Amino acid sequence: MNRRKLLGWTMSSLPLASLTQEEALAMPPGRLPARWPDYSLSQANLDHHYKLFTSLCHQAALPSQDETLAVAEKIYQLLHAWRPSAPPDAEFVATSRSTLDHALSLTRLLPTLDLRRDNGKWSLANSAPEPILLTTNLSRAVLIRFAGESDRLELSELLATAACESAPLKLPDGTEIPVPVRVTPPAIVRGRLFEEGRTEVWPGRVWALGPDGQYRHGKAYASIGTVNEKPLVFRPAWRKLPFFYSDGTFEVAVPPGKVSLTLERGFEHYLVALDLELKPGESREISLTGKRILDMRARGWVSGDTHVHWVVNAWDENEDPGLLRVVQRAEDVRVVNNLTLHQWRPNRPFTKPDHAPMGPLQSSCDDDYLVQMGEEFRNDNQYGHINLLNLRELIHPISTGPGSGGDSKALDYPINKTIIEQARKQGAVVCEAHNLGPFGASAVPIHVALGLCDCLDQLEPAHYYRFLDCGFRIGLGNGSDHPARLVGCCRVYARIQGPFSFANWVEGLRLGRTFTTSGPLLFLQVDETQIGDTLNAHKGQTVRVRARAVSRKPLGTFELISNNAVLKTIRTEKTEHLFEFDLTLEQSRWITARAARVENFDALAGPDIAHTSAIYLMVADKPVFRPEAAEWWINNIRQHRERLRLTGNFANEQQRREALDFADQGIARYQELITRHRG
Repeated sequence: MNRRKLLGWTMSSLPLASLTQEEALAMPPGRLPARWPDYSLSQANLDHHYKLFTSLCHQAALPSQDETLAVAEKIYQLLHAWRPSAPPDAEFVATSRSTLDHALSLTRLLPTLDLRRDNGKWSLANSAPEPILLTTNLSRAVLIRFAGESDRLELSELLATAACESAPLKLPDGTEIPVPVRVTPPAIVRGRLFEEGRTEVWPGRVWALGPDGQYRHGKAYASIGTVNEKPLVFRPAWRKLPFFYSDGTFEVAVPPGKVSLTLERGFEHYLVALDLELKPGESREISLTGKRILDMRARGWVSGDTHVHWVVNAWDENEDPGLLRVVQRAEDVRVVNNLTLHQWRPNRPFTKPDHAPMGPLQSSCDDDYLVQMGEEFRNDNQYGHINLLNLRELIHPISTGPGSGGDSKALDYPINKTIIEQARKQGAVVCEAHNLGPFGASAVPIHVALGLCDCLDQLEPAHYYRFLDCGFRIGLGNGSDHPARLVGCCRVYARIQGPFSFANWVEGLRLGRTFTTSGPLLFLQVDETQIGDTLNAHKGQTVRVRARAVSRKPLGTFELISNNAVLKTIRTEKTEHLFEFDLTLEQSRWITARAARVENFDALAGPDIAHTSAIYLMVADKPVFRPEAAEWWINNIRQHRERLRLTGNFANEQQRREALDFADQGIARYQELITRHRG
């Protein structure tokens, strides 16, 4: 297929415009007409739909928001993501079809107005359309189709502040036309949230879905962007949150009719749903009581977010710690690490959050929930970011190198190793913050090989297995990086010994007694050996493996992975599953458990994903080792070293030599492991 010809097709080339509204509504939801040819939309048209979909997600929260964002991401990956070669024609066709398919499905969910041009002015194509139902002071998202311009599906909204028969519809060119409407007063729901075992009201997330298909926000925090909207990470777009936070009481205005309310409170709790039938102008008082599926703290497992910056969405101002108290309890995250960072900006560099010095944020701590100040030390282009937990004093300069640390001439010095050594002297736990760091090749594998990090945050499972295949014993952590994401959206559970305290929690993290999750709760043991620990065995010894997964939602895939291979797997729609079996040890093994509803086991990637750290099964005192894993890390470090050599900023040759020599030490360590294995 000719690429130039392919990209020349536009949406107006397709028979979409020939579909009448009646034909569209008669089609099965979410299906394209079979007669639509396999042509691709133009790049401009696809980009238009990307903006349409993301604008919709920012303007109105719909039940289809996740699907809309997924289609938008496909478009972004096709048009804007870096690739070593051009995308295949088939990807353009597939993305075009999913784009049109989803656009059509949105016309079923939202009021869609057809416009025509008369004497140079736009007007409704239907001279006597059905009035659109509005609720006083509640905006409603609508779509617009333009006759003769079928590639122009646009987003707008209607709002009535009082009873009226028409409301102004704003068009993309800034003009307005009147649209017939029927306006009713809202219903008001006043609620109280409880937790089983507590007498007082308790914070939670509330989802309020109205009969117009839009989620509505409560009154209390409606003006606070930090808890109402979030950016799409590394994308030029935002989304409106489909839920709102409550301190235990709430008031929300909704369109009259069937309203669905849901209480959500972290991953250890059942979802609590209540459907109401409300009349115009009615006020209804309700209460919702949450209940735990499992009390993880009672089992010795304590949830935490290793990576929070409690700041506004613009990052440059502290957010109210009182609001953090509400959010932390609503999300049921027992430990929050509130990390100070430094961000250079040409006109206004800042160091935030700075609610308190290193140590506990006393105003936010009690017997059940802790907030601890820490530091994220950042180098954007060479070494990566590291989270320093359990610090006593802030370590300067906080950021180095271009970007976070300064302009294009900012020094990539001191290297992260120096900061880690200073942090270790304070008793800190060091977490690698972002997978493999900048460009997927940074100082991370050097730190692991030389024993300079305690925990790996936001790490892709394949990379974790490569570290385990080199014989390293290190655990997984995780954190949201709020305000980039929601507090606790991905979190780590640490198994603690002794009473609940930050010191005991962070020690569990350091020892790798952890699992990371965005939903499921995982348990794994071999005989009496638990996650993070080592069982010493002899060849031929039989051990008992027990793995359990529990979730609020259907599990999807639940697996045990050992030595980079699937040991057990099941696909299930149940919310709980248990593996229990005997395993004869012929060689040393590491073993982990993982669960996901999608084909991605990285808890940062989305909801309902979990992965444990490893249990180490040592046979004849010989650790697991695969030379190809070590070779992979050597090549990875060489990429980092070459970029450092070519682009690193240093004040003198001594600094440059120190950075390059450190990379060489990492390479030498992996080569030493290979030599020892072959010898």
